Amino acid sequence: MKYMKIWWDIIEAGQNDGTIRSDLPPKHIAQIIQIYITGVLDQMVLVKRALE
Repeated sequence: MKYMKIWWDIIEAGQNDGTIRSDLPPKHIAQIIQIYITGVLDQMVLVKRALE
């Protein structure tokens, strides 16, 4: 959960300066990023286990 707040702050700063789209609230974009990262890490673990 602490990483969610970090992403949230980064997204909020990016939305304020215009580098990140602002049609979604920072909380939702942070959740999408967290889900994506978790999924990638899970896939990496599964591949590692499959290759053992």
